[in-house]
Amino acid sequence: MTTTTELSVADLATWASQQAWSQFALSIAQQFVRKGNMSLKQEEALRSMYAKNQARQASQADKPVNANPVTEVGMYAKNQEVFRVKLSKAGRLYAMRFVPTAPSKAGRFIYAPGVIYDLSASERMTVETVSALGLQFGVCCVCGAELTDEKSIALGIGPVCIKKV
Repeated sequence: MTTTTELSVADLATWASQQAWSQFALSIAQQFVRKGNMSLKQEEALRSMYAKNQARQASQADKPVNANPVTEVGMYAKNQEVFRVKLSKAGRLYAMRFVPTAPSKAGRFIYAPGVIYDLSASERMTVETVSALGLQFGVCCVCGAELTDEKSIALGIGPVCIKKV
């Protein structure tokens, strides 16, 4: 692996031009192409970005790859915890931990950073397991709402949410 000090300014600019995730890196690379140079502060910033990027890639290489990753929204259970997997506005899946004892509906699901990578598709809950959990806590395990309708209470899940599991 090349260290940041061994990387020439031209190679650093080439690396920066390939970083679609950073508008800053792209702008410095474009400036380098136009002017043929960059300031010392810009070079230091790019070297820092490069080093962090290399370290992140090295740490990702050490992590085991989930052979059965979650690919769809729904309810999942792992290590006696329940998670609701949702789709972000950016189109990425993320997990929220179910907190059945929270005093309000808004607090019943809290964001669980990184958990989506630990869950597997085989841990998806069935309607029956979600219903049993809803019966146990008296709340809909999909949305966290208090169950008030007799049929919903008997099922342990609301009529709209049963279609989401």
